[in-house]
Amino acid sequence: MSSVSAAEWQVDNNNYTSVIANDANDGDIIEFLSGNYETDSTININKELTLKANGEVNLSAKGNFNVLSISKSNVEINGFNIIGVESPVGYAGIYLAGTSPLSNITIYNNHISNIGF
Repeated sequence: MSSVSAAEWQVDNNNYTSVIANDANDGDIIEFLSGNYETDSTININKELTLKANGEVNLSAKGNFNVLSISKSNVEINGFNIIGVESPVGYAGIYLAGTSPLSNITIYNNHISNIGF
């Protein structure tokens, strides 16, 4: 039986959404290079991934929606500044969206601000 090792991706503001949505597989590590990342929609995490910041990384919403939405177990989010849009509706910086119970969700060393709760 052969084993498959996790891939490590370095992403920037030009390719992070396509790597998460299309290229990465369960178990992969996605390293965000330092910078400001403004998203036009929720970043959906529906794979077993590790997202980590390399330097100061600001993930910010450009509208009224959750910044990150996690719908799969075994996800790690580490080292981000997550910035929402102040809204009375109640959007989250990190939203756990699984239809079944999620487990092994590790969220640490993040700063979350401007969330409408």
